[in-house]
Amino acid sequence: MRPTPSSCYRLSCALLVAVVMVAGYGHALAQTASALTDIDRRELARTEVSWIAPTGGVGQAVKVRLVTFNDFHGQLEARAVINGQPGEPGRPAGGAAVLKAWIDSIVAEDPKHTILVAAGDQIGGSPPSSALLQDEPTFAFLNRLVRGTCPPLRRIAPSLQPQVSHCLALAAVGNHEFDEGTVELERLLYGGTHASGPFLQRHYPPTKLPFMAANVTRGPRQQALLPGSVIIEVGGVRVGFVAAVTADTPSLVPAGRVDDLHFLPEVASINAEVDKLKAVGVHAIVVVLHEGLRQYAAPTQAVLDTPEVRGRLVGLLRGLDPDVDAVVSGHTHQFTNALVRGSGPQPLLVTQAFMYGSAIGDVELLVSRDTGEVVGKRSRILTTWGDAGPGLQPDAKVAKEVAAAHRRVAAAVSRVIGTASAPITRGANRSGESAMGNLVADAQRLDAGAEIGLMNAGGLRADLDAGPITWEDLFSIQPFGNGVMRLRLTGAQLRRVLEQQWNPEDLPGHVDTGRMLKTSGFRYVWDGRLPWGAKIVSITLADGTPVQPATSYTVAASDFLVKGGDFFTGFAAGTDATLVRVDLEALVHWVEQVDGPVTARIENRILRLDP
Repeated sequence: MRPTPSSCYRLSCALLVAVVMVAGYGHALAQTASALTDIDRRELARTEVSWIAPTGGVGQAVKVRLVTFNDFHGQLEARAVINGQPGEPGRPAGGAAVLKAWIDSIVAEDPKHTILVAAGDQIGGSPPSSALLQDEPTFAFLNRLVRGTCPPLRRIAPSLQPQVSHCLALAAVGNHEFDEGTVELERLLYGGTHASGPFLQRHYPPTKLPFMAANVTRGPRQQALLPGSVIIEVGGVRVGFVAAVTADTPSLVPAGRVDDLHFLPEVASINAEVDKLKAVGVHAIVVVLHEGLRQYAAPTQAVLDTPEVRGRLVGLLRGLDPDVDAVVSGHTHQFTNALVRGSGPQPLLVTQAFMYGSAIGDVELLVSRDTGEVVGKRSRILTTWGDAGPGLQPDAKVAKEVAAAHRRVAAAVSRVIGTASAPITRGANRSGESAMGNLVADAQRLDAGAEIGLMNAGGLRADLDAGPITWEDLFSIQPFGNGVMRLRLTGAQLRRVLEQQWNPEDLPGHVDTGRMLKTSGFRYVWDGRLPWGAKIVSITLADGTPVQPATSYTVAASDFLVKGGDFFTGFAAGTDATLVRVDLEALVHWVEQVDGPVTARIENRILRLDP
């Protein structure tokens, strides 16, 4: 069940947020952007990458267009503003009605040759208008996006051969689709009234958007959970699509939720489906993969390659069959629009359109009528502005449905809990500390009566504006319903946990701080120049007392972390673990107890030595 105002149930996530640049290859038309941030989104419409086969054949090719998005996370309403600094206005982007208007604007240019592609995490960490209604409003929105012949999904044994689909839309599952386990995912896909329902519909129907996953099986016979590949024919050419989810999913969802499933290595599973496609003569192939990459610097070569690009996806790309032409990615919530070295002579086109419906990918593939091969590709990422272009005319039917979902939960979530004297944001400094992280870590530590508090960055999903703080605001910050646990760690065990914040693949000078834990009750110093596993320089309690390796300390952390979520396995050494209460309840209680406005700021709880 989803959290409700009176009670919450555990869900969890891990989220990496980083910065990616742009590059071109061969005949690419590209601009290189360094230190790309949200403030650069206005430039993205003028930034594209493209490639043309040196052997030609473009004149006999059919243009197949893909409109893509990823990591929507049930963001039905446009909550965030882009390009604004704390305390000053920004520009709205996203929201279901605006997102559909932007998608429709691309589809209208060539409806017979355009396919919608969604790269996972359509739900999970959703705001109340979706989450409290079991994300049914989000699936209703997804049904609005399908085109072509798209019958309701039904449980069928996946075929040994790729099936031809007449639906001009498809989606990969992401790790968050599994947050509530297989039974609830299948209910959302195949229909059925939830135990707490009905919500907006008397009988919740099956979805019409085809969901796929080549690397998820279940049971001792490892039967496929969903189809792994599909063929869509447009303009007389066939394009094969293969979908997969990160194999890390068991570490990214609450413990026990996917014990009935097997998440197989992505590359082997994808290539097996590619072989099936090639066996029936399909050579234009797109992979939809819920996994992402990050790029540290502008490339010095035509093709992005190490050390400029890092992350799990890089290694996966090199293992993909040479016939794969493009990868629509997700999971890391980044901007990606690049031509990357794969296993074949041609570059792989890799895209990712940020998150929350705040951007879409516009991808064109030129497919030869003679050979069925891709002979050209081009892509760009467009911000779905709410105050410009198609965003000025949001889809009326979607807007009506979103308003109905909001009304359904408004009475339960509108209660004012407190006030904030200034915005409190998740934005971290270069050391990894954030004001929001400090607020939540303090709330959990004090509620648990612990000496030390630790909070994972991925569990913080929204910022606070200045002014009244409602229950909905706090739910949006912590929507997963994790439990706050109190346990004991020695100083040496605490150090081991802190050392697990960094990726062993990080290069000197390019340390990723996306997984930095937020702290309460202690301070520590680290140095990115030191080797992995030994970056911590010192740890002291808030009063300056050094943390002793053999001394035991009480620690407050989420059950997601304590059970090894996000690869923080060091918590397993803890003792006397006790569940205190749901994290949202702890945060609400803390805000209610504050005498006066709630404040939080960066206090140098985390110090970084390297320049």
